[in-house]
Amino acid sequence: MMPYPNYLKSLEEAFFPEINNKSVLKSAVFSDGKLSFGDDSDSMATVVLTDGTSDFAIETDKGKKTALHLVVWSDKETDKNISIVLKENSRLDLVVSLLGKGTIRINQAHAFEENSVLESRIGLVRSGKTEYTQKYLLDGRNASVNQILFAVSSGNDRTSITEKVYHNKPDTKSDLNNNLVANGKANIYLEVTGKIEKGMHGSECLQQNRGILLSEIAEIEVDPELLIDEFDVNARHGAAIGQINEEELFYLLSRGITNEEARKLIISGYMGPYLEKLSDTPFGSRIANRIDAKTQGADE
Repeated sequence: MMPYPNYLKSLEEAFFPEINNKSVLKSAVFSDGKLSFGDDSDSMATVVLTDGTSDFAIETDKGKKTALHLVVWSDKETDKNISIVLKENSRLDLVVSLLGKGTIRINQAHAFEENSVLESRIGLVRSGKTEYTQKYLLDGRNASVNQILFAVSSGNDRTSITEKVYHNKPDTKSDLNNNLVANGKANIYLEVTGKIEKGMHGSECLQQNRGILLSEIAEIEVDPELLIDEFDVNARHGAAIGQINEEELFYLLSRGITNEEARKLIISGYMGPYLEKLSDTPFGSRIANRIDAKTQGADE
């Protein structure tokens, strides 16, 4: 087993596909590069993809509810392709943690059948160069995705995020929320595109993007786009990028909170939806410490 960092070792009952070609988890079976869920389960399975795993597939079962924490860790240049298929009437509660350092390129594709639901919380807490591409193919009627992504970059980090959602059936819904924090000389670029095809009436395509710049030379660029070919839909997007709000900071300081505590409190609103999924676990505490270090200027 390769020398993983301590915070990965704190993951209880985690499954490493690089080491095991076939394994039975509490709520899923892994075989030939694909993780297949069966019975309903409220407990979260944890899978760790490392440098030795390039392609990985996930498939839910019809009518079942499942939960997965997918950890992607790398400390060298790596390409990964992740495929997720949500079967009819299934629901997947997904947490994705991107960790490590160096250069990584991830292509993640989601295919939705009728009435399938994805609740996704994503944390990008890496050092180095990260290229993260996501595609949501809403191919089944009443399919929906709700995503909240948090990314923090510091030092000389370069982070590029691309999100594309395609409404290919009527009455489909997407709600993509992106919370970005940049410190030091870091650069974060986000491109998010929503497309509703003609005839896909009753669909809803929402985008909300926020960013905080913690230094004068950090950069966050957001490029939101809506491509709408149907009238009977609800589609909107928004973006707000800037320094920490001085009025909000002044209010907190006036309540007796220190400047450092006030900054942490404001930033916590950005990372909260991701970290709350990992609360009360040793792993969650370690990731919170790493996020805190990066917001304080550490580049690893």
